[in-house]
Amino acid sequence: MVSRNWQLYLITHKYVWAGDLRSVGYFTNGLKFLKMQKIDIQALIAKMSLEDVKERLVEIILEWGKHSEAKLKSVGLQLDTTINPLKGIDIPSLYTSLRSRVTPFRSLLMENIV
Repeated sequence: MVSRNWQLYLITHKYVWAGDLRSVGYFTNGLKFLKMQKIDIQALIAKMSLEDVKERLVEIILEWGKHSEAKLKSVGLQLDTTINPLKGIDIPSLYTSLRSRVTPFRSLLMENIV
């Protein structure tokens, strides 16, 4: 497997992912690949030893890596079942309790990044 210096952070399991866009794209393509191939990891664990499941998952990762490599040269994420891209550095204003803090946070980002 090729080692990359890309970073991907799962900030919450449900709402926010952050990191190198290529990493997010690679991970998204992996989830799509698992879904398209109808690979049930729980069923694999029930049928095979843990070591065999790990080997199978490495094979799956390498396979989706082959499919993803060409796409990663120009990553443009699309809204779909696995991802909702937010352009630029921002935070989602999903909850009214957070909305009052969005503007100060954006200002802080602008002062320290730009």
